[in-house]
Amino acid sequence: AEADRDERFVEKLCGRMGVPLTVVHEKVGSYAADHGLSTEEAGRILRYRHLKETAEKYGCAKIAVAHHEDDDAETVLLNLFRGSGLPGLSGIRPVREEIIRPLLCVSRKEIEEYLTSREHSWCEDSTNKENDYTRNKIRTQVIPILRTVSPACERAAYSASLLVRRDDEYLFSEAQKAAGGRTSTPVSDIAALPDPVLSRAVMLMYSE
Repeated sequence: AEADRDERFVEKLCGRMGVPLTVVHEKVGSYAADHGLSTEEAGRILRYRHLKETAEKYGCAKIAVAHHEDDDAETVLLNLFRGSGLPGLSGIRPVREEIIRPLLCVSRKEIEEYLTSREHSWCEDSTNKENDYTRNKIRTQVIPILRTVSPACERAAYSASLLVRRDDEYLFSEAQKAAGGRTSTPVSDIAALPDPVLSRAVMLMYSE
């Protein structure tokens, strides 16, 4: 029922703004069960699959999705608690192949304030407030506590992810240089690389 409500909302919005709309229905629960996935992961896979198909249908070069600053903070914290290295602590990438995230530097609060100022309504997914998923627990339980230490913790996490991403991209570029000459570079030279570069170079060499 909630999904049907969201669909009607988007249909009216697109009709009012003259935006072409493609609606796809999927049995996410069945897909998740058949492939041994959580419903969250199954929904993500199917969503991006149909976004790419629709982009091809309309001849679009890019697909813009609505991840924002708060989403990035949740991702950084989630990966931190999982013991991730720099790639995970880099948060959500603003550009990944044809996917772009133009709202990544804007907070949820700023988005809501903008919509309110323009007298636009919006829909909220009730599952965002449930604690069935680890990410939701971070959103509803962990971040409120962190705000008592740093009121702008989401913005701080986003800023940190930018710095981490810069360093990770540099190390990755150095690894690419080393791995790129693997057919002529002695193994001893590869082994002599600094550990942060070595691990990335080995990953690149064995991924091809």
